[in-house]
Formats: sequence, C-alpha cells, structure tokens
Amino acid sequence: MRLNSANQMNKRKIHPNSLKNLTHQGRPLAVGEPKKPRQLTVSDTGWTGTLSLAEALGCNGVSDLLEKLGRKQLAVLSLEKLENRLDLQDALEALAESDERISYEEVRQELGLTGAVQD
Repeated sequence: MRLNSANQMNKRKIHPNSLKNLTHQGRPLAVGEPKKPRQLTVSDTGWTGTLSLAEALGCNGVSDLLEKLGRKQLAVLSLEKLENRLDLQDALEALAESDERISYEEVRQELGLTGAVQD
C-alpha cells in the first residue's frame, strides 16, 4: 500500500475509550471539576525545587501541588515569618517555665529609655 500524502501518513485510528478518558466520563473527578492543561515558564532550578517540594509534601507531582495550593489545602509561609513564629513560641515556652516577671518600667530603665511614654 502506497501513501500519497502527508495526511494519509498521519491518519490513525482512535480508540473510542481514549476520548472518554479525556473527559472523565464514567469515573469521578479527582477534584470535583475537570482540569485543563496550563502552561508556565520556570527555570530548571525552580522546576527541580518544585518537584522536590511536591514529593516532600506527598503530592502526586507539580499539578497536585498547585491544585492543593489553589484550594488552600496547603499554605506558603516565608522563612522570615516562620522564624518569627518560632521565636514567639520559644518566648512563650520560656515565659511558662518561669515565675519571674519584670515590669515595663524596669525594662525601660534597663534600656535607658526614661522619657515619657506616648500612647
């Protein structure tokens, strides 16, 4: 059999279930609505880091990670905010372990802040 054109060469049979699988007919949607292909631009380092993060968080790839972020099932916290939160936690634990209290006025005196306090 001889092919006369590029169209004949590219024609192939499509199994009827292939199209059904694309539209998720007959099986439940993972997130309650159909997903759509998206495109994003990211560096190799950013992509590798995102893949590692997805794996570390138990996600089934970047798509799953983005879905969970968008649905507020995961949160992003900056390192600075995380450090502040940990510092606060340490301070509260130290406060709970000690009965010693210092008044605001004593702290101001120790720091040399003896001027009037403004509200």
